[in-house]
Amino acid sequence: MISNNDHIILWLSGVGIADILDGSINTSVQQHIQNDLQDFGRLILMLACNSIVGAQKEHLQTSLEIVQRSYSHDLKNLILHFLLPSNTLKTKSINDCMPMIGARFYAHIDNLHVRGDILENELAK
Repeated sequence: MISNNDHIILWLSGVGIADILDGSINTSVQQHIQNDLQDFGRLILMLACNSIVGAQKEHLQTSLEIVQRSYSHDLKNLILHFLLPSNTLKTKSINDCMPMIGARFYAHIDNLHVRGDILENELAK
């Protein structure tokens, strides 16, 4: 907050500003988390399809077919996990995605370490 003579300027920055400025607390924190995770699923779908309209309801089936043809089955499952509402009482969490992508993630890290070791050995010669 900056005070300049008789005027006070309030600078707002960060995620959730619309919620703060709106001032209404009609939904629970868990509902906001679920909405954010659904938006995260849409974001992944848009990035995978290289199209903003890819996550719109009328293009959803086509976008999922593109993901299925171009990427792994795991990515499609990850997108569907976050886009579709939960069938159980358990709320979704961002931690749910690690078991889905964990094996690929750790394999990629392992490959990077092996490549780094090879480059280090070549430099040592």
